[in-house]
Amino acid sequence: MNKTIFSLILFLAPILLLSQEETYSDSIAEAAIDTLQFYDGPYIFINEGKLIEKTVVNEKVMMKEVPMADYPIEFKPEKSTYKNVPKIAALSDIHG
Repeated sequence: MNKTIFSLILFLAPILLLSQEETYSDSIAEAAIDTLQFYDGPYIFINEGKLIEKTVVNEKVMMKEVPMADYPIEFKPEKSTYKNVPKIAALSDIHG
């Protein structure tokens, strides 16, 4: 019985969500998002033995060279130990 109700909810939820009309508050939210400034980063690149930091500010890419000491570039793996855990699930982000 519970599985039937759960399956019905999973089937109907996307239909109900996608069939909603755009409301006035949705238009306001979209307009507010359009006026926001876009920032992203920093992204760090190693180029010819130098660290390059790139950051997106107001949709423009800003680039500067940073000292090697500012960011670690070598990492050593650490062993993980778990006690009294019968199963482990591992999830990964495909983009790193």
